[in-house]
Amino acid sequence: MAVLWWVAKCRTKPVIASIRGYALANGAGLALACDFIIAAESAVLGTTAINVGLICLEPGLQLARWIGHKQALQYVLSGDFIPAAEARRLGIVRTVTSEEDLERETRELAEKLAAKSPLALATGKRGFQSMEGLPLERAVEIGGDHFAALAVSEDAREGVTAFLERRTPTWKGR
Repeated sequence: MAVLWWVAKCRTKPVIASIRGYALANGAGLALACDFIIAAESAVLGTTAINVGLICLEPGLQLARWIGHKQALQYVLSGDFIPAAEARRLGIVRTVTSEEDLERETRELAEKLAAKSPLALATGKRGFQSMEGLPLERAVEIGGDHFAALAVSEDAREGVTAFLERRTPTWKGR
């Protein structure tokens, strides 16, 4: 339940998980609820509650968002670990890095995202959420609506102008 509250609070901002060592059960659920995961080589994810007679349904649901229902169910029911390299291969983890470079890699991604229009980031995140699970035609329509609303924003005008003038944009979030 705490993970759902946390996810609801982060609906408009990109959230990055930085994992070193084990992220199991609800720890895995919290990481999987993030938009990006940067993992050290030592990182291991797991929906392991089944191994002690429990079940990790919410973390399993988060895992299904990344790798699909059937594959997630197999991890939830087996309790198998997902080492960092395998998580990268599955598309769960964006980057696997050395222990020493984990903080730097995470900070670089955060800085890259912070340099983007906050309005475009929020619109993108809300847009993806609103399109999830919809029939293609409806999802495309909703995506077009989000794009059209963003296209008339101050940030969009600033972004295009800055591009044409070959300068860094100054975002206002409007």
